[in-house]
Amino acid sequence: MRRRIGSIVATFPLFALPAAACSCAGGGINSCPVPTADVIVVATVAAKLTQNGAAPGVRYPNASPANRATRSPTPLPQPEAWGRVKVTLGVSERFRGNSGDSLVIRTESGTEACGYPFEVGLEYLVFANEFQGNLTVTTCSATQPAKMAVSTIQQLRTLRDGTALPGIFGSAMTHPAEWSQTGWEQVQPVPGLTVTVRSEHGEYRTQTADDGSYEFRGLPAGPYQLSVESPAGRVAVWGGGADHLEVGVNAGQGDACAVNFAVYYDGRISGTIVGPDGQARSGSIAAWYAGSEKLHVAPVESQVQNGHFEILRLSPGQYRLVFQPSSDGRSLPHAIYYPGTQVEGEAALIELGEGKHVDGLRFSIF
Repeated sequence: MRRRIGSIVATFPLFALPAAACSCAGGGINSCPVPTADVIVVATVAAKLTQNGAAPGVRYPNASPANRATRSPTPLPQPEAWGRVKVTLGVSERFRGNSGDSLVIRTESGTEACGYPFEVGLEYLVFANEFQGNLTVTTCSATQPAKMAVSTIQQLRTLRDGTALPGIFGSAMTHPAEWSQTGWEQVQPVPGLTVTVRSEHGEYRTQTADDGSYEFRGLPAGPYQLSVESPAGRVAVWGGGADHLEVGVNAGQGDACAVNFAVYYDGRISGTIVGPDGQARSGSIAAWYAGSEKLHVAPVESQVQNGHFEILRLSPGQYRLVFQPSSDGRSLPHAIYYPGTQVEGEAALIELGEGKHVDGLRFSIF
């Protein structure tokens, strides 16, 4: 099966890490074909122990060539052996490497040192590599919560068992409010969505299962257009919309690419920004989550063009708007809160319901 597509835009993209501390080159959870590792398993974290007194983890293990943690060009002190966090896993499924029902891996403390933030009791698809006599996991690997990896697990089972993949397959998952390993725990499958493929041969439909997965088997060879019906108050995104797939070439190979949909909230805030002279202003604007719930919600930013702004894909909750003016392409000091103050406590709170749109705001700056 050959797909005339590139990366799935905005659907589980690679995370960004501070370049001076931990940066990753290639591979990761969005890789297709599935990246390799010395050991690949589905496992639940049974215990997590941090060694006290260990040196900071500033030296990273080299993962598989496609998933390396790169070093800073600045000379770094030589610490003790990497991996001061010991994680004990209960293995439920094996894809690569020798492992029993229990597996011990090591990682670092903190994502700035490429350490993966495992949580006790949660299940993961784990990609581990040998380093300094230990199995290690970094944030540069394809390790991820198992519930958001259903398509990757399907590919791994096909490679392991020598079976055939469906002609078209993938999943629909909610998009995390914050794109980080911590935010990934918020990802949930979206069952019951209707997925449609169309071609000159006809139209075919299926629904996403309880784990968010879907598949089409037995499709005639040829090009297909794919779409998904979004749930109320949400929008499902794959590369910005429907695209064309080619079914029937190399079908059944385990390195075929899944088509995964990210399901966003469809909240929107829009309006205009003017100065004291009534003229339109330029710059950038961000919606900062200010709700009472402790969610890992990153600010959502948008550009202000000719005084108009539109901030999309906002989850329900309360927000403060922060405008950063610019002139001649350069940001100016003194960010301004809506409706027109430099004091955060005086900023208006904008209430946004699920999938609701708040339009026509007038943001006056001084």
